[in-house]
Amino acid sequence: MASQQSIQKLHASDQLTLPSFDQHDRARLPYHLEIVEILSACQITYHDNPVILAPYDLLIGRNLPAFEFKAIASQILIIHFVLDFDDLQVITEATIANNGLIHDLFAQKDPQKKFVHYKHLENKVCDAYLRAIIGLGSETKSSYVDFELSSTVALLFDELSRHYQRRVSLISSYFPSTEIHYANAYTRAGVILNYLNENVAHATLVKTAQHFGYDPKYFSRLCKKLFNKNFLTLRQTIRLGIAENLLSLTNKSISEIGHIIGYTDSGNFYHLFHRTTGMTPYQYRLKHRQTR
Repeated sequence: MASQQSIQKLHASDQLTLPSFDQHDRARLPYHLEIVEILSACQITYHDNPVILAPYDLLIGRNLPAFEFKAIASQILIIHFVLDFDDLQVITEATIANNGLIHDLFAQKDPQKKFVHYKHLENKVCDAYLRAIIGLGSETKSSYVDFELSSTVALLFDELSRHYQRRVSLISSYFPSTEIHYANAYTRAGVILNYLNENVAHATLVKTAQHFGYDPKYFSRLCKKLFNKNFLTLRQTIRLGIAENLLSLTNKSISEIGHIIGYTDSGNFYHLFHRTTGMTPYQYRLKHRQTR
């Protein structure tokens, strides 16, 4: 078993861009993995949707996008792990089969810029495993070190599998795909949410079902099974979630935000938002405005 690793501690006072990985800069090994650990609260925007990242959150993917991180209160501090393996036997046997999103991440034939966002990791168990990976990086290369490295990654994935539903942020993970018929339930849910996030203004039950190759009636039942919500309620929940982020994290006007999420009549958006949250969009913005 062989492995390679590159670990960078990155910091900036205001914003920074995640370095892109160039496969030509190093020997090519079959299994490539990138992990970003967040050490100070910051914000990224992906596909026009702002996302708040808390300390100890993780972004995991096979080829992470060149995220632009923006500071919220103080400086940005993150650690970027780049790991390569020629054999996933230890990791596979230990945990991938039990971690649906990680399993599907490695099962993808084309490692596009997909990623999983894990949160609620304040117990620092994952942080401890990542510190161990940093420690192994300073050791002289050997088969023992390679084995310990893959075993530690396996333990990290195993820990991420605990309290899975609470820790995975489906709405801010990214799994662009139409092939969900044989994916695990969590990947199915993530892919559907990704599609609705990107097409929130115009998505209908019929259009969304057709996109994934399902009959609308079957797709409606699938939504109920995956989300415990019917399609219209799910779409409304996503629209309001996007609106809340845009109100607290951007200076876009209230009418512009309503239009972005599919309400051409700003009055309809205003009344729906007030009925659902108990606040007007303007009141919500004042209460939740982030310091930037």
